[in-house]
Amino acid sequence: MTYINGIITWIEAFESGSQFRKWVSILLKIMGVVTYIGTIVLTIWFLFIQVDAMDNRDTFSKVLMVIGIILGLSINLIAGVVIAKLFWNRSNKISSHSDESHFTLISIGVILIRLIGEVGFIAYVVAGLHVLVTSIFRSGIPPFVDFFLINIRININFGFLTGIILSVISVLTGAIVIIIQYFIAELANLLVDMATNLKKIETNTSSEETTSTS
Repeated sequence: MTYINGIITWIEAFESGSQFRKWVSILLKIMGVVTYIGTIVLTIWFLFIQVDAMDNRDTFSKVLMVIGIILGLSINLIAGVVIAKLFWNRSNKISSHSDESHFTLISIGVILIRLIGEVGFIAYVVAGLHVLVTSIFRSGIPPFVDFFLINIRININFGFLTGIILSVISVLTGAIVIIIQYFIAELANLLVDMATNLKKIETNTSSEETTSTS
């Protein structure tokens, strides 16, 4: 009987939203760890690709390429740490979130929408930085960056001016992504606030009618 009561209590916890907050919080922390590890793996992969590409270059080109590779690796590692930290912080925010509006899933969704925008912004900025570094040092663009460049594989021989233009476009795209995601999150918050206020008005009206009747 104790086990049955425990199951019922666990199911009833869904109504308060505590179970959903707990699951999403754990999932985000796992994704943060996976992102950090994945960044390290992809960075090492990128390093091997670039080292192989150095064989047919003269000494000066190799020196430039080494500088570009070091910058590219630094960009990847810093971005990985920042994104992992974002996942972790959003996870803590969800787990400690006290939702008085009783719209638990929407409140969690708002946090996740903002997180998607933040991660997208960082990804596009990183892509732009890689293009800029490649235009200067000819160090090459990581294959996984192609996705954020609309899947267009760019020849590393493009000029410095082209690199600047592509970098600016990439950063602006990231800014647009985060603005759109934050706008959607604000709309969701607005709907929650409207529903909460309507519920409070209905509750207050019912209370006043009960008081006047008695």
